[in-house]
Amino acid sequence: SDVCSSDLAFALPGNIGPHMASYILTVAWGVAHGEACAMTQDFFLKFNSKTDGGRYDDFAHRLGFKDADAMADRITQMKQDMGMLMTLKGRDLTEVGK
Repeated sequence: SDVCSSDLAFALPGNIGPHMASYILTVAWGVAHGEACAMTQDFFLKFNSKTDGGRYDDFAHRLGFKDADAMADRITQMKQDMGMLMTLKGRDLTEVGK
């Protein structure tokens, strides 16, 4: 079914965590979807690479990184270099839609 296909599209590459987190950031507080995904991608990559049996490390290695942590560190650096949102600190999140 289409639902199962779309579920697999997020689950197989391991990007379901950043997407789940991004939706509330986008819908409730107006953070652009791509930036909202990027905001948590490095965290989820490091977190999930500890329990994925080496899949993320293998992927990172194929892209030229030492491991998933090194790739996540590069994502963090790229976000900083581009002035992207790194945290929600300092934002008024007391009311949805603000």
